[in-house]
Amino acid sequence: YRMLLQYVKRHKLDKKVQFLGLVEDITGLLQATDICVFGAKSEGSPNGIIEATLAGLPVVATDLTEIRHVVSEENVPFLFPKDEPEAALDRIQQLVTDADLRKRMGSANKKRNLVLFNQERNFGKIVELVERGRIPEEG
Repeated sequence: YRMLLQYVKRHKLDKKVQFLGLVEDITGLLQATDICVFGAKSEGSPNGIIEATLAGLPVVATDLTEIRHVVSEENVPFLFPKDEPEAALDRIQQLVTDADLRKRMGSANKKRNLVLFNQERNFGKIVELVERGRIPEEG
């Protein structure tokens, strides 16, 4: 974190890059955001990425199976190897300079995740699991 702060200061990016700390209004933050950047080296359930995709954002993130499952096919090329975080820079730059690409990718991500994380669909899956696991009553 300190290295990031120093980098921003050294390159005079203070007016373009903000470190917000704890944010309670996630919806407001996502609405004010153009790109989701996520650099974790491991991830069990990428809830932050799911929220970003449902907000219609393109994602530049570490290429992890869990993240690959969540982003659209159009977004996959913007995932970078976990041992090469510098590879994110080109991907970020491409999205910064191409508003149409950001919109297309964000829309594709949102469309995918509205299907994947649909309440009715997930409810049906839970019911199916419960039904399959039901033990017949003795009688």
